[in-house]
Formats: sequence, C-alpha cells, structure tokens
Amino acid sequence: MAKGFYGTYRLPFALEIPGLKLSLAPEGDGFLYRRVQGDECVEKLIFLGERATVKLLPVEPVNLPGGLAQQLHISFKKPLLLPPRGNALVYLVFPVEVGVFVKAGTLYKVVDIFTLARQKLTFVGDFEKGRVSKYYESDLHTEIPPVSPLKEGVLRLRLRNRSGEWQNVERVSIPAEDIKIFYGPNLVSMTAEGVMMKGEIVKLEVKETPLKRGMKPSAELYRPGAFKKMTKKLLVEVE
Repeated sequence: MAKGFYGTYRLPFALEIPGLKLSLAPEGDGFLYRRVQGDECVEKLIFLGERATVKLLPVEPVNLPGGLAQQLHISFKKPLLLPPRGNALVYLVFPVEVGVFVKAGTLYKVVDIFTLARQKLTFVGDFEKGRVSKYYESDLHTEIPPVSPLKEGVLRLRLRNRSGEWQNVERVSIPAEDIKIFYGPNLVSMTAEGVMMKGEIVKLEVKETPLKRGMKPSAELYRPGAFKKMTKKLLVEVE
C-alpha cells in the first residue's frame, strides 16, 4: 500500500490534508468518489468489485486548467548565463497535477485530476506554430530545493552551450508527450538535458531516470497506448 501520499490504496478509501478531502466510499452497489477542494466538490458514482483499488499518482502537469495545454513552460525568475562551450546544472520547480486512478481487474481508469499548485496558461511561439502552454515560474537552484510533493516537483536540467558565444537562458518548454515523471514518498521529479545555440534550447531530451534512487516511474497519459486523456473543454478561465 501507499507510502506517503502517492501509491495504491484499498477500498473504502479516505484521505484528508489541509485544503483537500478525497474519499471513495460504498454507495449502494457502487462506490461514491468525492473530492472537496475549497469551494469545489466533485462527485462520481463508480461501480467496482470488492478487490478494486485506487491509485494516486503525479501525471503530466498540462491537464489543468481545461485540458488545453500542449506543453509545460517554465520561466526562470532570473536569467542563466552560459559561457562559450560551457555547461550548467540547475534545479527548477514545476507544478504537480495528481491523477486519481481506479483499477478493476487488470485495467486502470483515470477518474479525476486535480492540483494544489497555481494554474495559468500562456501562448508560446508565433501564431502558426505556437503552443498553448502550462505556465510556471521558478527560481534557479544549484541543489535540490525543498518542495511540497503534493504541490511542486523538481526538474534537474543540464544545459550544454555548443556555440562559441555567451548564451542567455530564460525559459524551458517540454512537450506533453515528452514529460516523464518519477515519484517517491517525499519527492516528484524529472531530469532533462538541453543543448544551447543562439539563445535557445535547440534540443531537449527528457531522461527516463529518477532524480533519486528508489523513485518509481509514474503514469503517462500522453504516450501512445496510455490511459485515455480527459476530454478537453472548450472554455477555460485563465489568469
């Protein structure tokens, strides 16, 4: 069963932390899923067998708000300067979104996605080739920063300047389908490497490597054959 917040829980299930209540309780022949978060209350009636389980896992942080984002965009609070042919290793924070999965037999179904992090969308790029992006700001850290694993994760980013000029780096964008998240009892993480040319990261590779030993790969909603993504809504309120 779960160690920390993330992992597998048996039914009936109830969990409460400041600002959030989750439960999956018997209701007739089924189970009533309920999430109470601030003024929001989400309820779903789910029919499950006695041996069904529920999983709480971090998922790609692009589903909220509204399921419109195509990538995660992290803006640095201060620029990073890379000398010619230089390298840098920094740590950034990113917003965490949590998927609620139920399992019946061998099949999983995502029934809810929520976040405790601030939600904001932005548009990155020109009109024809740009992408709607989940926007988040992060300080630059030279070591793993302390975070709440229910709200923020840590991205370890190694940058390599392959040009003969100084490079000024102010942001990084990761397409939804490239995001690979790992989790442990007290940490959610990603690792990536980028190559710099002319002030831009021209090649970014997200590694299938945990930030710390013992961390587990999380669910991927955007890879081929993965859990079916939540239906996108056409209207969304953006800050």
